[in-house]
Amino acid sequence: MQPADSEGADGRSRVEHQLDPGESVHEYLSVRNLSERDVVFSLGAADGYFTKAGRFNMLTADQTSVDAGLWVDVQASITVPAGEEAVVPYTVAVPATAEPGDHLAGIAASIRSTGNASLGIESRVGFRVMIRVAGELDPAATTSSSAEYFGSLNPLSTGAMAVSYQATNTGNARLHITLNVTARALFGLVALQLPTQEIEDLGIGQTQKGAISIPNVWPLLLYDVEAKAVATDVVNGGERFTLTSGSTALAMPWPQLASIALTIVTVYCAALLHRRARRRRADLIEATRQEGIEIGRGVASRSANVLSRSAYSSIDQRQDDRGEESQ
Repeated sequence: MQPADSEGADGRSRVEHQLDPGESVHEYLSVRNLSERDVVFSLGAADGYFTKAGRFNMLTADQTSVDAGLWVDVQASITVPAGEEAVVPYTVAVPATAEPGDHLAGIAASIRSTGNASLGIESRVGFRVMIRVAGELDPAATTSSSAEYFGSLNPLSTGAMAVSYQATNTGNARLHITLNVTARALFGLVALQLPTQEIEDLGIGQTQKGAISIPNVWPLLLYDVEAKAVATDVVNGGERFTLTSGSTALAMPWPQLASIALTIVTVYCAALLHRRARRRRADLIEATRQEGIEIGRGVASRSANVLSRSAYSSIDQRQDDRGEESQ
């Protein structure tokens, strides 16, 4: 199923119109049966919305539309022969009381298969119908960001920083948002520029989240993270405005500090052991010197005694010799 003109599919992937309140437009859709049997397709429209992942979707059959889904008037069903295409007209009529801004709807062809009386599976395929109602636009959005640092246990390795962001469209116009995130440390001496993030089509009331990982980040105590979003009107490119949000990420160099502390302790212990060893060597040398002095004194004392006894013996001998001569 896809947008068409009166002759058949015209190559569009979606339908977009800018209409005044109370204005209507006639359109066509094409339904092609790719099966080998005739199929009855149920046709219907419902309010559209964007998912958290940024994908367009429409309310299911059991949900009640309150906006542009009610503006689309299409026949309830169409029977398409096997292998053929059917062109179906439909009308989009904007109420006179419609509020200015963008309104989303989806139109789909569906078939329902039933396994039993109480259980069935509905398969549907369709396209989006996007209507901008003329009037005063109020494009607005909010952004926020947060950052967290994940370090490495290896003091010689860098860590990584994870930056999360989200943008919410709080106005009445679809927005294209270009997001640039910068992380700064050491009073701006170190700056990390992250890859630009693009949110192609942020619908009214939609919130889209994302995350960016920055590798090879050194732990420099504290990073100031700034997310700057430039928002532009999707339809006509006007109403450009800038939003800024900031956060901080603590990046403590614990492994590096531990390594430095370990180095200091190691050097201190080595110096202390060296000092003690030198003191022991000095004490040993002093003890050896004192022992040598004592040994020297003992040798000198014994030598003096020997000399003294020798001298006395010599005197006694001379006296004996003199006595014998006098006789």
